[in-house]
Amino acid sequence: MKYKYLIFFLLSKSEKELKASISSHLFTINKLCREYEEVLFVNLHSLKLFTKKNDINEKVFYDFNLGNNIRFLSFSNYLKFINFLKGKKIVGISFGFGTGYTDLLINFIMGIFDIKHIQIQNAGHHQSNLNPAPNIFKKFVFFYLRDRLSRKLTSFLSILGILQKIQIRFVSNSKSIIFRKDNFFTKIRSKYNLFSVKELILINSRSYDTIKENLFNTEKKYIVVLDEQLNDPQYLRFRKKYTDNQISTHYSNFNRYLKRLSEDLHKEVIITLHPYDDYDDKKKIFKDFQVIKYRTREFIYKAYLVIFFESSAITDAVILNKNIFSIKSNILDKNLVDTIDRYAKELNLPYLDLDQPITEKLDEINLKKRGLIKPEEILKENYKNHLEKYICRQNDETPGYRKIIEELNKRYFQNDK
Repeated sequence: MKYKYLIFFLLSKSEKELKASISSHLFTINKLCREYEEVLFVNLHSLKLFTKKNDINEKVFYDFNLGNNIRFLSFSNYLKFINFLKGKKIVGISFGFGTGYTDLLINFIMGIFDIKHIQIQNAGHHQSNLNPAPNIFKKFVFFYLRDRLSRKLTSFLSILGILQKIQIRFVSNSKSIIFRKDNFFTKIRSKYNLFSVKELILINSRSYDTIKENLFNTEKKYIVVLDEQLNDPQYLRFRKKYTDNQISTHYSNFNRYLKRLSEDLHKEVIITLHPYDDYDDKKKIFKDFQVIKYRTREFIYKAYLVIFFESSAITDAVILNKNIFSIKSNILDKNLVDTIDRYAKELNLPYLDLDQPITEKLDEINLKKRGLIKPEEILKENYKNHLEKYICRQNDETPGYRKIIEELNKRYFQNDK
């Protein structure tokens, strides 16, 4: 065996963030944990420069029941982290590691030691092209200076060899591979190895893997809403903060439509939340409906209709050929509208316009008549190209996690299991 340690590196600042991070990748994590005798989860957030130290209750992690071969570690200072790394040959897994200024020293220390850094980005969706906030100061400070420049600096230092390069990035977005092969400038960069990621390997998405496992029964029981975090702090650098009045009007209209859909279709409405969303707040907003967290995939399987703004979770609905509605609302900012429109165009989705009055019954007969509810053969045709580009290869039924394991064993663990 070449390498002994398989480690998931995390940068979770709170128990809530840790739980959200593990939940998002739980299927892939479970598969890898079963493959190796000892797996460590190492949280490095407390080592970030100029960052308040965190104190995460380990119980939150062990609640996932990943197995008896799993350990969770967190380091309060660099000396302890360095002593831990000494003498170890490590394969380090991340799902997108820190590229901010506060992460530079962590990346530098990791580069000194024998760590083969592997990234897994198999969510199965396109990346939104977010435009910076219209305010010139916010645009410069929060978008260019803080985000874009720090990423470019991290990449540049990796190319120079000052920071460690990522050995492999497993992706399910085929456009990443095509761009690197077909673009003139990326061809030049490839020739001279001017990338911070040495190799891209295309795999099927985690949603495809999950569906192939038949973990949930497929039904047409619910109207499932993938709600949006309108004032999520991470997006406020791209848009103005919505006022209380705007949010109140938006959700009043939304609730009105959901109640009508529920009555006319005779289906229960389930509101599903992003792992970072505030459950108590949304429970007040959607007081007439069941609100759930950490079970989005399960309810998409059981959906008759899925309503969403923009979310990678929609991938499951696409693979399952579910009827999907996009959202229109006057309060939505340009970034959100552009992302919604992009999904709608790629998947040929109808819109639910929350600002329009309801003038007729929203029952199955009328929705089918208006082309809003479609038969499965039309949905398959509408979703086919999106599936091929972002989610699963039509000529390759190998699960994504299996390709990851095979590559790791071949290169680092010599297939010792």
